[in-house]
Amino acid sequence: MIGRKIEVALLLSVCTGASLLTTPASATTSSVISVELFNPKARRRIPLALYHPGPRRPLAVLLPGVGAQLGDYSFLANDLARGGFAVAEVQLELPGDPSIPTSGHVAELRAAELHSGVNSLGYAIAALKRLRYASATRPVVLVGHSNGGDVAMLYQAERPGEVAMIFSLDNLRVPIARTSDPHICSLRSSDKVAGVGVLPDDEQRAQFNIEIQQGKMRHDRMWNGGTGAEKRVMLTALARCLKHRRTARSGP
Repeated sequence: MIGRKIEVALLLSVCTGASLLTTPASATTSSVISVELFNPKARRRIPLALYHPGPRRPLAVLLPGVGAQLGDYSFLANDLARGGFAVAEVQLELPGDPSIPTSGHVAELRAAELHSGVNSLGYAIAALKRLRYASATRPVVLVGHSNGGDVAMLYQAERPGEVAMIFSLDNLRVPIARTSDPHICSLRSSDKVAGVGVLPDDEQRAQFNIEIQQGKMRHDRMWNGGTGAEKRVMLTALARCLKHRRTARSGP
């Protein structure tokens, strides 16, 4: 639960000039808002939790792992908000969706689900900028855990130039782009092994300034359920990634 809810309604202007009214959203305080968008082309709801939105704040988007709910990464969201970002935590899985494969040729079996996540992410980013929940001109930061990190990597691959930085908590299926723009960092778990070709080798890391940090925590501890010490490791890695990204870009 994010907290006590009050109803809000949002009017979205779509590119055709028509309007789309979302379902009622909810808010707890002036700084955290729960919103549900609807992508008419995909005929899909996109629930969001927004932390400290504002038209001058750059947008940071949190993408959850399999089975996670809104609010499960609030320690990261609040840290980013304190750093000057408008933060959107996106619910990728919806009730009634097919179960996400966890065995077999997972990368292939998840292809449709990952592309659905990319479509939802793109729609959400465009809507939030259009509605002035975040800066319409400043580049976006993506933070994803596991499957959410895979969605972030696939989004960057399919829509290059839209993202300033990606911070991945142990994505396992989609290869990390061999590029210096966006700046890419990844904190790895102690108990999961990424698929072949997902991680860059030492030469590629040096060439493209990709930061790969080996952690000591389990994959399933990389959320609010981690210990205080584990959360500090994640927050420190995120802060380092943001700091290095700022050497090439101004602002938060």
